[in-house]
Amino acid sequence: QATDVYVAPLRMGSGTRLKILEAMTVGCAIVATTLAAAGLPDDAKNALVIADGAADTAEAVVALLQNPERRAQLGQQAQTIVSKHYDWTTLIPRLLAAYKDIGLG
Repeated sequence: QATDVYVAPLRMGSGTRLKILEAMTVGCAIVATTLAAAGLPDDAKNALVIADGAADTAEAVVALLQNPERRAQLGQQAQTIVSKHYDWTTLIPRLLAAYKDIGLG
């Protein structure tokens, strides 16, 4: 892993935050704006640091760079959340249930 902290300073946009999910998958600590975290499961917001302004973002990044234990803790939480919500073993049963609900399964 070459990245200590992933920063997602989104100020506009929509859709699934795939880059954040990728960072979570590899156990990277994340600093993100409220918008960047929008659409993630509620428990995912406990696995990243929300910072909405430039000064807050810089402060959060520096704090994480100075605290490897906190980075590791956030990274582990992130990996757990991605496994819980986005792993194929979780998604397939939900997908099959949705197909069944609409009469295709």
